Amino acid sequence: MSGTEPWAKLTRHDDGSLAARLPLLDHCLDVGAALDAILPVWQPSLEEAAGRPLTSQDIARLIVLAALHDIGKANRGFQARIDPAVKQTVGHTGPVAALLRHSGLRQGPAAKALFELLMGWGADQHLVAVMAHHGRPLAEFHTDAGKHSDSWTRHVTHWMPQGHDDPAIAVVHLIDALRERWPTGWGRIRSVFPSRGLMVRIVTPGAGSRRARRRSRAVSRRLARRLPGSRRCSATPHTPSRPRPPPPIWGRWR
Repeated sequence: MSGTEPWAKLTRHDDGSLAARLPLLDHCLDVGAALDAILPVWQPSLEEAAGRPLTSQDIARLIVLAALHDIGKANRGFQARIDPAVKQTVGHTGPVAALLRHSGLRQGPAAKALFELLMGWGADQHLVAVMAHHGRPLAEFHTDAGKHSDSWTRHVTHWMPQGHDDPAIAVVHLIDALRERWPTGWGRIRSVFPSRGLMVRIVTPGAGSRRARRRSRAVSRRLARRLPGSRRCSATPHTPSRPRPPPPIWGRWR
């Protein structure tokens, strides 16, 4: 990864050789721009879930959090997957917990920039929900993960600097780019993010009580009806077919 901009998406030829790569920064900015475009349609239902009107700062912060969904792809293990000969598959959601939990890594600029968002915005639970964007809560973010560290310590090595190669620097660059694009999120208004359970659960597949999931699905259906030309909404929570772990709870990071 040294000297190379991290990638987020790859396209390969039939023989497995690399055809094209989409940089991580571009992908995250694209996701933020897409949410920026559709949020006005979703806003009434999101405000119902939040229990209050959403301010312009709330909107900017939601966009930034969505754009941060793939920050874990900056880790060295994930980036190594560009080589088709690499057999070890390293993910990109759980490794974010290592960046925030490890005593050394959380002293770095990437973790500090994330903590500024999470603690300053009151967005800790929201980031946990965003990290579950592939369909299930993550063990690495459960409160018990602080005591039983096996779930996240395996990811630490993929963030550790090696010489001039520091994967976490890409996270800093990404946050800087998001701050430049959506500065209102960091503005002088110091509102705290809506913390009602439904606001978090609506983007956390399979989380919460049966009643909460029913309410979440109802809001998601209303979101879907408001999307022009669409019968479905990708935000509809997944109904688990087998028991799932408890909903992710933000641990005591400090």
